[in-house]
Amino acid sequence: MKARFEFQSAPSVGLRLRQGGRSMIELMVAVTISLVVLGTVMTLVVGMSHGSRTQEGQSRLTENAQIALNLVTGHLRMSGFSSPRFNAFPGARSANYEGAPVRGCNGPFVDSAEPDMALLQCGVVGAPNAMTVAYEADATNTMLLGPNQPSDCLGQALPAQPSPFGGNFFVAENRFYVTNNPQTNNPQLVCDGNGGPGFGNPQAIIDNVDDFQVFYGVSDTAASRFGNVVFEGRTSSYLTADQLDLAFPAEPPLTRWSRVSSVRVCLLMRTDDFVTDEATPYFDCQGNLTVPNDRRLRFAVSSTVSLRNNNQVQGP
Repeated sequence: MKARFEFQSAPSVGLRLRQGGRSMIELMVAVTISLVVLGTVMTLVVGMSHGSRTQEGQSRLTENAQIALNLVTGHLRMSGFSSPRFNAFPGARSANYEGAPVRGCNGPFVDSAEPDMALLQCGVVGAPNAMTVAYEADATNTMLLGPNQPSDCLGQALPAQPSPFGGNFFVAENRFYVTNNPQTNNPQLVCDGNGGPGFGNPQAIIDNVDDFQVFYGVSDTAASRFGNVVFEGRTSSYLTADQLDLAFPAEPPLTRWSRVSSVRVCLLMRTDDFVTDEATPYFDCQGNLTVPNDRRLRFAVSSTVSLRNNNQVQGP
């Protein structure tokens, strides 16, 4: 018996290949998520950049303010200084320099190149103030340019004057005020000294100084030394330059300014570019909250200096 094998082919089944892909909605969702992530990253980057720029501006602002304030107050601490000389004759001089330690204006000097402190005239009230500081210069309080050659605030050689006690002495008179920087068009604090060619050649100390305000502590107590008027250095009130001049109209200018026993200086500094997204309010030198019309940062810094050499013999 023969075995019979039959082979039956399996029914043919059509093979279908499934194509992978995304729908339009899925694509739109993916794009939206990507844009949100990218926007978040960009916001963080911009925020970090803005914060860094603001922080850098604040740091530079504080540093510049401290530099300018230290320079001005350093000269104020020496104002009125003169090495004392013993003289047994009543009414005679007791020091080389016996003039006023400071003189100021509640605005600019009309002619800042005027060589005589007593003849300085004041300009528009309310503008940044001007102030001149005087003292006997020597090897201990100025930069020497040579053997026994003191200098002014600009490093210029001071002219020698004959001393009534024999030999020569030097007087440094340094004037501080605000002018416009023609290169940057920013307000700048300058110093003008009586050394070299004399007044009339100011140089910048620091840029971006919006305001310079000075208040003078005045002594009302007078005494007598060697027959001349002296003031005992006790501050009774703080006055502006105009108020001081009006308070003692009968006295010669340098006599009334010899009443100054302390000086309060305020500098209003600003950044040199726009470092904030919007106007940032600040307190000015009078303590008023002010909103600027730009996006610069501003910072008022002040210091009060006691004039240690204010007990001077005053001339007529």
